[in-house]
Amino acid sequence: MAVSETACFGGLFPRAPADVHLEMRSIQSDNLVTNASSLFREFGGSMMQEFEMTKPFELGKLKTIWGMKLEFALRTALAALLAAVYAVHPEVQRGEWENATVFAPVLAIACVSGPSLGATLHHAWEMWQATVIGCLSSMIMNEALRPVRPFALREALMLGAFLATVFFLCSRPWALVQKRVSVGVMLCGTINMSVTHHAKPWWFPWTIGVPCTVGVVAAVIAMCLPRPWLACRELRTRLAFQAWSERHVLIEQYHAFAGADSMHHAAAAHLISAFRDNQAKMKALLTPASWELFFYPETTERLGAAVKFFESQLSALRMLQSTTAPMTKNTASVTHVKFQCITDRSWHSTLKAVAACVDDVVAAELEERGVQEDKLLRLEKSWSQLEEDTLKARSRIMYQGGAQYDESEHRTEHHFEHVNRMTCYFALHEILSVTSACAKFGLKTPKRRSFNLGRCVLHWFSPPSTMVAQDAFKKVLSLGVLCILAWIPELREQRPEFIWGFIAASFIFSDYEGSSISTGLGRVIGTLFGGMVGFLALFLLELIEWGELEVLELAAYVVVCVTWTFLCSLSRSSPRHGYTATVAGFSIYIMVVGRLESFGAKASKDVVFQRTQEQFLGAAIYMVVEMSLWRKSARAQVDDQQVRILQAIKESLSDAAHPHVMTAGQESSSSSALSSDESSTPKMELEAKQVAQAAIAGNAALDAAKQGMVAANYEPSLWHKPFPLADYSRLLHTEEKALRLTHVLHAASRAAATDTLDADVPGLVATYTARAISSLQSAIEQLEDPADQTDPFTTWSVDLGSYLTAHRSDKRALEGNIVHCIEASLKLMDLQKADASMRRAAERHFQRFKTHQPNSNGSAYCVNATVFCLLNFTSLMTELADRLRVVQAAEQAVVYV
Repeated sequence: MAVSETACFGGLFPRAPADVHLEMRSIQSDNLVTNASSLFREFGGSMMQEFEMTKPFELGKLKTIWGMKLEFALRTALAALLAAVYAVHPEVQRGEWENATVFAPVLAIACVSGPSLGATLHHAWEMWQATVIGCLSSMIMNEALRPVRPFALREALMLGAFLATVFFLCSRPWALVQKRVSVGVMLCGTINMSVTHHAKPWWFPWTIGVPCTVGVVAAVIAMCLPRPWLACRELRTRLAFQAWSERHVLIEQYHAFAGADSMHHAAAAHLISAFRDNQAKMKALLTPASWELFFYPETTERLGAAVKFFESQLSALRMLQSTTAPMTKNTASVTHVKFQCITDRSWHSTLKAVAACVDDVVAAELEERGVQEDKLLRLEKSWSQLEEDTLKARSRIMYQGGAQYDESEHRTEHHFEHVNRMTCYFALHEILSVTSACAKFGLKTPKRRSFNLGRCVLHWFSPPSTMVAQDAFKKVLSLGVLCILAWIPELREQRPEFIWGFIAASFIFSDYEGSSISTGLGRVIGTLFGGMVGFLALFLLELIEWGELEVLELAAYVVVCVTWTFLCSLSRSSPRHGYTATVAGFSIYIMVVGRLESFGAKASKDVVFQRTQEQFLGAAIYMVVEMSLWRKSARAQVDDQQVRILQAIKESLSDAAHPHVMTAGQESSSSSALSSDESSTPKMELEAKQVAQAAIAGNAALDAAKQGMVAANYEPSLWHKPFPLADYSRLLHTEEKALRLTHVLHAASRAAATDTLDADVPGLVATYTARAISSLQSAIEQLEDPADQTDPFTTWSVDLGSYLTAHRSDKRALEGNIVHCIEASLKLMDLQKADASMRRAAERHFQRFKTHQPNSNGSAYCVNATVFCLLNFTSLMTELADRLRVVQAAEQAVVYV
């Protein structure tokens, strides 16, 4: 039986028996789907064809992973070559350096921190700044105590000043690498002066600073030859790729919505993941680019504004992605297909206008011009047409007086399908708002902050927090133990290379106990590998009779060292073994250059084995101290961040629902009407600053948890089981979705004033929000309760036998945990009951389609998006509770198994 398109859209079917009616509806649905699919089948091709025709910018090329590794290794080897030529030069070796020439190749290798010139400049500046401060600290101590007599008093004061200076440098608010370098340079200048009874001149600490400066300069020169790789250039290339990727995301999201296709939804999810990764890389490139564009601050600000623009685009795309997910779970209904047919052309033109505006924003940044006005006019025109078509579709299809209204289609599931559909339109509205604002006002560059030198100095000299002071004290204690072996002459004379114990301990300073173990083991293993290669090189090259060809001998040493550095640098990007490879790369210079400094007075094996022994001793002492006092692990940080993430979700949900809650409270507490002034303004609008702070706190907690997960995954297990990375990743993913959903709810609450909505909406939102906040609070209390905290065995060293004996009969922690789990489950059941009540109330709310007239699109967006967020928040809370239980079970197994 053939059915015309006019009949399908006009709703002109006569009444028939049930079986005939079902057959006719089946044919109607098939024809509608066929007609709709023909409308958007070529949309993707037309989008890409438009990009190829306009060509707003050229897509550059990015380096491959192996290409980056190879270039990185070559530049590191070149920096080591330049520094090694300086370190092994005979004239340099004859100076009063006291083993300091080794620092030239060591810092040269360490400063080449990335594939871009800006990253190297940034790292080199940090290294040189720490070097200067270390030299100044050493010089001040040496000269202040030089007149003190007798000798024993001066040495005692020297020891106290040295430890106090270590505490001061380690408690300053600067990078960890700066703490390492400053302490390492300072102790070389101070201890060597002390053991020689202040026989060296006042400028002696700067003999350590000069080789360090040479190494820093060598690293910068290596990054400039033969052609520097600029971070600003790569950032512009990634901006172009970001605009190109967004075009593909919009194509896939459109097909996922219009065709209810889960395959296109999954493709969009993968593209958004790539979009997010590229966004993270662009944010990381901003600091190196600012160093390269140091004399062009306006260009740096424009790049930062472009990255911030794509950050807002990413949030809007994620919002649209989360709203299209429910549309792909079922086959598209007849109502949805009819709705889509009316708005399809405006969807096409709107998405094309968005993509064109984004392309023009990137082209304007690359060409340093403004955004073209015709792109804005096109976007506003298509946006206006979409609003008209949406209102037309709602009035024709959803309300009883509409030309295409079919009462038999308005079942309960179709009402919730309409919620999902209108939320998709709301998410598209948010993308249009963000893009239009940027096209209208251009890339807003933030106001430049004036540099206040006095404020920076006061901040640098400000007293440390308790946690920072504890970390600094542990570093002081580890070096203090080594000082006992260095300040006693009898012990010092038996260890001629004692200074390398201090250097090893200072260069493995870490923030967490696990990273200190990993860094310490990497230092020991890397020193062994580099030391053995250096020993073999010295042994084999000494077998050759060089005669008067001293230059060739030095050249042979340099070739061997640089070749080894190149091979080690290929593995520096490894997250687990990168530090070991770095230490192995520069340890060969510690051995070879140290052997050359003695001019034959020391045998090769003495230099290699003594320095390896001292570095092992320094690393071992630091690891023992770090594991014994105020232990701080990345695993504990992840657990702490879980509480902060849940707090952020709760606060964000409370802020988003605040207008509805206030409206419901006023309606229930007072029977009198509001004044005209109060009714003309939205009730208790959310303050932008408060909402922004909640979003920043949530995102910061998520980022900290992600970083902590990476650090915890690489921590040594020891008595623990391995870190449950997969369980935590799934939990974090659910928390991230919940936090984004609260952002959508806030945007929906902001879109329309609550006094323009139906009277039953604020009450629904207020009741549900109270249950949701109560459920979140119970989960937070469960995590914060002492019964669930990490066991004392994981925070302090105790006897294992007594620990197990004491805890076999102690059931209080387990019983308390069960009680809190039951309370949290009851709270979750209350939330699920509130969800069921809201679904029933929402079904009654949708009966207005039979009696009311279509309201504005803004009110429809607000109501439907609000209901969508709350209904999906229930499933997320259930999923969150399940994954929290899995994580807690894994963590308790770490303690009790």
